[in-house]
Amino acid sequence: MQNLMQNLRQNLMQNLRQNLMQNLRQNLRQNLRQNLMQNLMQNLRQNLMQNLRQNLRKNHMQNLRKNLMQNLRKNLMQNLRQNLRQNLRQNCNMDL
Repeated sequence: MQNLMQNLRQNLMQNLRQNLMQNLRQNLRQNLRQNLMQNLMQNLRQNLMQNLRQNLRKNHMQNLRKNLMQNLRKNLMQNLRQNLRQNLRQNCNMDL
């Protein structure tokens, strides 16, 4: 009878240890998966925001350059027309 009780205790302890180890491994795997997913999502969000900021800066600079060139062309043409008119006026006045 004593042997039976001792065997029961041993089996119980062994089962408890096995279950504990199994639960620990399962929890570890689950935590690793969760952490991995959290890190992936966080990195994805950070990368998306960084790319968005970079693209906005790039587009802004492109637009600034484009507007600058348009304004330069416009001003150049205005100045050319104005100079042409002045020269024509001066030449016409000289002829008279």
